[in-house]
Amino acid sequence: MIYFVTHEFAPFRGGGATYVQEVARAAANLGYPIQVIAPDYGQTFHASDAELPYRIERVPCDGRLTPAGIWSLARALAQRREALRNSPVVLLSVGAHMAMMSFILFSGRRWSRPVIALFHGSEVLRFRKHPFWRHVAARVFPSTKPACSSHYVEHLLRENELYPRETPFLLAPCACPSAVVASARSVGDARCPNPAGFRLLTLARLHPRKGQHLTARALGLLPHSARKRVRYEIVGDGTAAYRRVVERACVAAGIDFTIRSAVPPEELTAVYSACDAYIMTSVALPNSVEGFGITYLEASIHGRPVIAFRTGGVEEAVVDGETGLVVPEGDLPGVVNAVLRLMDDPALAARLGQKGREFAAGFHWETAARVLCEAALS
Repeated sequence: MIYFVTHEFAPFRGGGATYVQEVARAAANLGYPIQVIAPDYGQTFHASDAELPYRIERVPCDGRLTPAGIWSLARALAQRREALRNSPVVLLSVGAHMAMMSFILFSGRRWSRPVIALFHGSEVLRFRKHPFWRHVAARVFPSTKPACSSHYVEHLLRENELYPRETPFLLAPCACPSAVVASARSVGDARCPNPAGFRLLTLARLHPRKGQHLTARALGLLPHSARKRVRYEIVGDGTAAYRRVVERACVAAGIDFTIRSAVPPEELTAVYSACDAYIMTSVALPNSVEGFGITYLEASIHGRPVIAFRTGGVEEAVVDGETGLVVPEGDLPGVVNAVLRLMDDPALAARLGQKGREFAAGFHWETAARVLCEAALS
């Protein structure tokens, strides 16, 4: 049995949770024996678990990166130590890393088999910045096999020296969610009729790293005639405080906009299909970075051109001039130029969208599943 450990899983929604669910499903479909250890989020029963093609064990944990949340997951690992010590283990989230490190630190025990530690980017910054976690990481990580969800994350790990210089890194890349790929097949190459103007979409968690407020500020710099044609749709959940920041930025920009809560997976294709272009101006923060960006691929698989900042691992998800337009991080006039290019040149938008569809179709969860499982079994 290969144990996948995570602090993020359904019903929680986010890139980390998506990664675990998709890789576990792909691994099970490939014939690997998988068991996922995931938080129960305070619920005794999750009906959707019965439909999964792999085993899942819910443990008492709220999935939050608080001392209590981390310790509850560490305690769950300690209670299963006999089963885990001689089995392949893959840590798939920062909370799983911290729980395992806590268990090893306070028990003094180590696993008999090498543990695979997957990194998405932001956790590297967290371990680098926090003296306690950096100290513990220096003791624990060298005994694990590191895997990265993008080449950028590998660069980040090497730059921050969490592993000895000679350590080989595994690449276990992201892909589009399977359900999104299936539903996107119904979307034609031609854009939807758009009598209202030019529709821009950001579908992501409402968070300063995702840069919704920066997109709004950039759209406020558009010429008056273009600004009146633009409609900016923001889809995602987040804190009320940041939502107010985004709303104020949109109002100040003088643009037509809507902000609505995250939509269920079965509605994603309808949302992507209704836009003319996808825009997400992610930025690097002291403790958070865009290690890849699955929503860029989701937009591309629907044939929509993408506008993005050059930050983190974004250029592995968006190819400038081929699947979208990538501008330097923080360059708001550059965003304006990119929007105007797509508005004024439908042929360019269509070409980028078609190339994006082909590009996104080249990513497969089976690739990551094989890499992680084979490394765990070796």
